[in-house]
Amino acid sequence: MSPNIRTLSNFSCSRTAHSILIQQLYKPNPPERVSKIQETLQKLQRSPDGWDLANGLLGKESENVKFFGALTFTVKLNTDSQSLNEEDAQTVLQRIIGWLIRSLSSGSGPLVIRKLCTTLVTYFLHFSSSWARCIPHLIYCLCLGEAVPYRKLEDAPSTAVLSQNLTDDKSLAVLWFAATLVEEVGKTDRNSMKQHKFHEVVVQNVDDVVTLMARGIVSSPATHVNSKIRQESMKCFQPLPPPAFICGGPVSDHSNISTGKSPKYPPSHH
Repeated sequence: MSPNIRTLSNFSCSRTAHSILIQQLYKPNPPERVSKIQETLQKLQRSPDGWDLANGLLGKESENVKFFGALTFTVKLNTDSQSLNEEDAQTVLQRIIGWLIRSLSSGSGPLVIRKLCTTLVTYFLHFSSSWARCIPHLIYCLCLGEAVPYRKLEDAPSTAVLSQNLTDDKSLAVLWFAATLVEEVGKTDRNSMKQHKFHEVVVQNVDDVVTLMARGIVSSPATHVNSKIRQESMKCFQPLPPPAFICGGPVSDHSNISTGKSPKYPPSHH
């Protein structure tokens, strides 16, 4: 039986009911029903319970439901990031990285992993100053298999050492994050670029990305490079916008993941 929309619009309804509602988006339904489902889900995402909703959905088995959980983190960051103090912001970061680690360990597909990576990019766009060395911190967490606080990065070995201990799936995740980071920073408008000093912050991570890319591109008789890692490493060759271009040149005035607009459902899998 189809779930009752009116009942599910109550934010205190069970996460199982939320999952059922999300799954309805992937089934044939009349346009008016799809519209009601979208409206209900958007209200749930934007509600004060949205953070807990994201956590709960990422713990489900369905890839579609997990995707929606990661998407909910993105929506909350775009709508409520200014209400987070420094401690809360760091907690959110550790939760998202924690879910990325769990998803990789449980064998989640690219749909979920990529969405968690883009969610981390969204986090960076809002909190770049407190997550400046995002690449080495993410690598460190993935190597440890634990989402440690950003301040613990000072205890980490070099990226050259850490990258040797990354499995292929974890390397892919970092490369996806890095490529999306450069792409989305390049899309931000000129005022945001100058205000947040995105270029200066991203440049701090270049050496770490190059180290990881080199491992994914350069092979030897003793090592075999995964073709997917090589392909994603090549994508990371996207050049960073030069400072002069950022300060005075034409930069795109929008970003498809940094806006607070509600996404359309069901989400694209591409």
